[in-house]
Amino acid sequence: MWAELDRALQSGAVIAYGAGLSPGWAAWLAAQLAERELVVVVARDDVHARELADDIGFFTKSDVVMLPGIDVSPYADLSPDRSCIVERMATLYRLTQPELRPSLIVTSAEALARKTMPASELAARGRTVKKGESIDRDELAALLVAGGWSRTPVVDEPGTFAIRGGVVDVFAPLAPHPIRIELFGDEVDSLRWFDAESQRTLREVDHVILHPVRETISTGASDVRSRVRAYADEIAFPSKATRRLIEQLEAGDVFVGIEGLTPAFHDELVAPESYVPAGARWLVVDSEACRRTLADLWKDAELRFGERKTTKELAYPPDRHYVTELALFQSPRRIELPTLEVSGDSDATKLRVDVDHLAPLRQQLEHARTFGDTEHVGPLID
Repeated sequence: MWAELDRALQSGAVIAYGAGLSPGWAAWLAAQLAERELVVVVARDDVHARELADDIGFFTKSDVVMLPGIDVSPYADLSPDRSCIVERMATLYRLTQPELRPSLIVTSAEALARKTMPASELAARGRTVKKGESIDRDELAALLVAGGWSRTPVVDEPGTFAIRGGVVDVFAPLAPHPIRIELFGDEVDSLRWFDAESQRTLREVDHVILHPVRETISTGASDVRSRVRAYADEIAFPSKATRRLIEQLEAGDVFVGIEGLTPAFHDELVAPESYVPAGARWLVVDSEACRRTLADLWKDAELRFGERKTTKELAYPPDRHYVTELALFQSPRRIELPTLEVSGDSDATKLRVDVDHLAPLRQQLEHARTFGDTEHVGPLID
């Protein structure tokens, strides 16, 4: 079965279907493929993506990295889960750095549908602080604030930092623990992991990687004020409300619903797929559901955008937030795993793969459980 699939992959995209192609088998396949190339596994939504990531971890010792979506609509008066935003930015940043790029990424159609800042803009705002180099403490603090970090009295979660004299504590998303940067003048004297609760030093390290942790940060040639004002004029949005909104944005306020204004922070937004190298392998689990997810996102966005226009609120149209289609479905390096056999013409090789899903064994175990016959299942129990 593996040899047949491998041969089919040599000629381009593959649609594999058949009995027993469960998420568990997809996880095994992802682990096998990741031994030789970068693999991006795509599920319908983040819930299924995280389940797949856990399953993949059973089959490999490689680092399995999540690229989550944003869990609220850009038209909702809600704030997204900050930890998901930070995790999303960390994975996107890793994709911009060849030396940090993982071999296995698990994501969802939801995550890939939502546009983000260009890879070049994100990469340009990363910074590695090394032991022995000279840095300006205030410039470092300004860099972190500009990257969406929160300054707090004590660091307690990724994306936060604290300053006390010549000590800068940062909780970098790519580090397993917060790091204490101790300065001697302008020189980095030491960098140490420490426990966030006890503040006890864990070990010394030689560098820390810092990068933006929010998508609502200003990039590009223009500024937020100009973009908001230009769009407000375009849709005849009241000038008084526009000034009030601009004041909030320029003050650095992170208010409920700010994600809906993400297009105002950048010259353009791009598909997260653009971060993925051309030679990566796409593994799409339940491809029909992924397509439905994108269609549902668009239907919901168009409905909500219409409501915002009716109530005369400033909102960007759906095509500024979402891609119209996932380019991966045109990639010659994709493997689709539909739940049913696909009919009709396709650019992909259709391959039937029958996997023993252990149904007979399951029936025997259920029989033994019902009638107390443990003699034949003893080896499994022992």
